[in-house]
Amino acid sequence: MTCLERSSDGRDATLAVFLKGNKQNFEDLMGFLENQNINVEEMPEIEMKKTPDFAYFDEGFKINIQTNRWSFYELRSFINSYTNTWDEDSLLRETMSKELRTCDENKVFDDKFFVELSRKIDHCEDLYYQESSSISLFMNGILKIFNNNLELNWAAARIKDIQKGNLRYLCHVPTTIIRKEIIKYCASDSNSNCDNKNIIAKPIDFNGEHLADVIVCPGPYSPRKNVINKFLDFVIMHIDDFVYGDIIHKRRIFKLEAEIAELKNQQIFVRPVEEERKEVVKKKLRLLILGAAHASNNNIINTCHNFGFDKNKIDVHSDYDKLQHFDTNNLLKSRTHYDGLVIGPIPHSMQGGFNLIKSLKEEPERYPPFVIVCEKNQHLKITKSSLTNAMRELVEKIDKIDEYDVE
Repeated sequence: MTCLERSSDGRDATLAVFLKGNKQNFEDLMGFLENQNINVEEMPEIEMKKTPDFAYFDEGFKINIQTNRWSFYELRSFINSYTNTWDEDSLLRETMSKELRTCDENKVFDDKFFVELSRKIDHCEDLYYQESSSISLFMNGILKIFNNNLELNWAAARIKDIQKGNLRYLCHVPTTIIRKEIIKYCASDSNSNCDNKNIIAKPIDFNGEHLADVIVCPGPYSPRKNVINKFLDFVIMHIDDFVYGDIIHKRRIFKLEAEIAELKNQQIFVRPVEEERKEVVKKKLRLLILGAAHASNNNIINTCHNFGFDKNKIDVHSDYDKLQHFDTNNLLKSRTHYDGLVIGPIPHSMQGGFNLIKSLKEEPERYPPFVIVCEKNQHLKITKSSLTNAMRELVEKIDKIDEYDVE
């Protein structure tokens, strides 16, 4: 993912997102982002070829986002978390499909099934906490459970908007179906008058407040309506307080932001990324320390940790004799899983066939944010003091990307 353009007032940014995977997953991701009210636009092949490293990818598209809603690394982590769920199986049992076609309630809703279903719900909640309290990732997982286990045509949810108070946010599964059809059946007053009488709608209420609606469209192999209703009721009973907690939390945050903005006499949509958000994002980033060092690996890791990075996401390669076998091609932005590089004394010849430091200096746009660690005499050397200075520089570079500076 890379930033292509940012508006003059700083409110909007246009990003390019590249994907390695099959076409079905590509369309699935675009549909999911559209669920988040993110403008998605397919990128012409000619434009994609202008990107030096595009040959490594299969597809690409452009998105337009509001910079106050997403920082660069938040959005990238959000997309990564969603793509990581592609291979997760939401079907509770391998025999579920056959059992549902018998419409046998006793087989579908036994005690073992309920225990397994509860675990699936817990997994969706875990993903919520792992990814910056994203209700969309949570609800997407819940809808997949509905859709796959009840063999539905589609499942959708409308969630309360904390600012306007209406059920404005819409999420649906599968994301590749025509969104207009979902909107048609999910409109506030259409459920009772829609053409498809099989549509089932369930409210999510908690503490006297209407929080969301779940709307499902059964397919030809779905169980009877009373079975579907029982399934939906069980899940809603387990998530209503969770959805309520999310809305209350965001409502309080929004109120605090409004009060702070008023005190600063500025509008909310131009506020910078808060330090707290930056610290949360920073803990998700992965760093590579590459080069012979005059400090122990533990001291190196602790120094990086002092700048807010997670110790478990800091990789150190400081054995000079082994560095010649390190493949520098894997540090290219198109291939690497690192978000920051710290480069010290390394062999001129390494696996990859080119001088890494020379390439970093001549083509910095092809690499993630990096620093080359030098002492005052400009000699490459990783010591505790030179690493500390280098980390200050690296954090500044990462922060610029996170605020959508165009590369």
